[in-house]
Amino acid sequence: MKNSKLLVAFTLMSLFGCQSTTQLRADKEADIASNSTVSYITAEGLKDEANIEVPPGFNVKEFVKLSIAPYLVEVSMDKDSLENSIDTGMPAKMLGGELSRTERFNVLTRTCNACDYEVAFQAENTVAKGAIEHGKAKNPDYVLEANLQLGTSTKLIKDSNGSYYELTFRSTVSAQLIDGTTKEIKHTFPPIRQNLSPKKYAKSSNNGYLAGFKYFDKEAINQAYQEAAQKSLQVLVTDVMAQFPIGGKAKHYRSERFAIAAGSSQGVPKQGVKIPAVIFQDDFGIAIPLASGYITPGGSDTSMFEVIQWKNSDKDAMDIKKKLDAMGREYVSRNKIYAVSVGTPEDWKL
Repeated sequence: MKNSKLLVAFTLMSLFGCQSTTQLRADKEADIASNSTVSYITAEGLKDEANIEVPPGFNVKEFVKLSIAPYLVEVSMDKDSLENSIDTGMPAKMLGGELSRTERFNVLTRTCNACDYEVAFQAENTVAKGAIEHGKAKNPDYVLEANLQLGTSTKLIKDSNGSYYELTFRSTVSAQLIDGTTKEIKHTFPPIRQNLSPKKYAKSSNNGYLAGFKYFDKEAINQAYQEAAQKSLQVLVTDVMAQFPIGGKAKHYRSERFAIAAGSSQGVPKQGVKIPAVIFQDDFGIAIPLASGYITPGGSDTSMFEVIQWKNSDKDAMDIKKKLDAMGREYVSRNKIYAVSVGTPEDWKL
């Protein structure tokens, strides 16, 4: 899995381009209160024994740093929206940048003008007769297929301040993870919607511009669309991270701390963010959660898990804790004990 590749097919469908299986439409009546949000894991949450559980669907074989190749095809605009010539490469660069910032992935930046992004990727990267060979490149383990829709809505407001307009920029993203070998869908994300705070402007009786947001300024419009797109993509990236928890096998235990055989080379971020996690023992396929805590980086191939709360209510967990306290590294070496991340850190900045 060291050379694992996660192909990000970033499909921005146009009205007259490739056809998407999902027709996205912005909710014209939605406001910022309906925006998709990120759920953060707090210290208080980690202290709740009810939360000391392993995340669903994770795979210890995927405790490696994955490679991602963002792809851009085209941009689509919602009907009756404020038009502008948007740099179609910008959203793909944003997505690649956000993925890279997590330090969970190695990001490969490419641009594909073909609708069949997977064929284009394999034509460039598959080591086979007739294909262009790029080192030891292999087919991707996963495809992240995403569609982006951008749009605006305008409302006339009449209140004590007089008459003015509110212009809301919107973005909607739908995405799914696909196994690159079997083509089976691993996960489908709920649509991610972002509405910027309304931008206000006023017009004269003859429709001339008076004050506020310059709705006719192409650069200002482009920046607003980019901001709306980035906010949706940031939420998407945190959702993708949840599908690929970081973690590693414990190799030592002493005084409420476990040494973990995983570091920045396996996707543990080295930027100083403490990763909320659970330590558990794999008892022949049965995961026994032991404690909650934080993973902190220690090097390229090592990190530390510090216990916040033991699962005192679980008899099996307490029996294992007694053995850990008595035997330390010897018990760890004889058993399969892992740390696995369980969500977005509360100090993670979007």
